[in-house]
Formats: sequence, C-alpha cells, structure tokens
Amino acid sequence: MGEVSEQQLQTEILREILSELSQLKQANQELIQKLKEKQQYTERLKKELDSLKKQAFMDYLTGLKNRRSIEKALNDFFKDYQQYKYPFTIIMMDLNNFKDINDKYGHPVGDCILRNIGDILKKYLRAKDVVGRYGGDEFLIILPGINLQNAIKIAQRLSNVIKNYVFKCDDLELRTSASFGIIEVNDKFKSVEEILKAVDEKLYEAKKKEDHIAY
Repeated sequence: MGEVSEQQLQTEILREILSELSQLKQANQELIQKLKEKQQYTERLKKELDSLKKQAFMDYLTGLKNRRSIEKALNDFFKDYQQYKYPFTIIMMDLNNFKDINDKYGHPVGDCILRNIGDILKKYLRAKDVVGRYGGDEFLIILPGINLQNAIKIAQRLSNVIKNYVFKCDDLELRTSASFGIIEVNDKFKSVEEILKAVDEKLYEAKKKEDHIAY
C-alpha cells in the first residue's frame, strides 16, 4: 500500500508540474500576443506621427512644401550662403488670372488647377530644387547652385509649359499663364525678409511685362 501511495503521490506531483507548465506556456503565449499587439500599436502610432509631421510641412492640395516649410528652407539656404557662399536663386511665381477662374468656375476648379500646377513644378524642376506653395496661387522656388541667367531659362520653360497646358477640371478645358519674379541671392541681402521683399517686387514687375518675367 505504501508503494502504491508513493507512486500515486509521484503521479500527482507530475500532474501538478505538467499543469503548471501548461499554465506557464499559456501565460507565455498570452504575453507574446500582448507584446505583438503592443508592437503593432506602437508601429501604428509611429506611422501616424510621421504622417502628422509630414502634413505639418506639406501643402495638402499640391503635395508641395507649405509656406512654413519653404520659408525654413530659404532660411537654411541663406545661412549656407552667408557662411559658405553657396549660390542660389529664387523664383516667386503666381497665376495671372486665377481669381477670375475662381470667381467664374468656383473653388473646386481652382483647386484642380493648383494641383496640376504642383504636378508641373515637380515634373519640370530638378530633384534638388525646393518648391513650395507660398499662399493662394503663389509658389516659391529655390534653385541651389543656379545663377540668374539659368534661372531665367528655367522660368521661361515653366512659363511655356503652363501657357500651353490644358487644365481638365470638372469637364472643363481651361488655360492659364504665370508670372515670374527672379532674384539671385548676393551679399547685398542681409536677411530672408529682404530677399522675399525683393522677389515679391520682381513678381509685381513681371505682371506688367509682356513675357511676365522680371529679374
């Protein structure tokens, strides 16, 4: 009887051990699942944060940099110029009859044109050029390593592309044109504000010129 009881005791102990192991295994699997869920949640939060950061510096309509972002880029380029004399030129561009289009056809059509303008600028500028929507139908283009004469050629090319482009919006086929003010940054400029004021004045001059380009 004693031997039987001892065997039963050993069997019972073994059962308890197996039961504990089973419970530990289940707890471990649950922990692994919770860790996976936490990791997925963390990755989702990271993606959402990255998306929010991107949105904070991007114009939602055109996919270009927004005003805040393009001004920051201009500040960075100007600091590099002041320190290293790395040359760059900027272009301020806007559409000549955009208000008339908005008034006649409505803002959805205007938005469609702006989206197309964004696509044109991304297609016809270099990858290292920096372009942003400065406000409304105004765009600011930073051309690193480009002098005034080459910037004029770039503006002429963009002008021809936009002038000949057929904007298809809401079953409409529309045309527009753009004006370009151009400034090559040099030592006379002491601040980004001076640069922006100067290029804005050139844009105003461009509105009065036949080819809509002033420099």
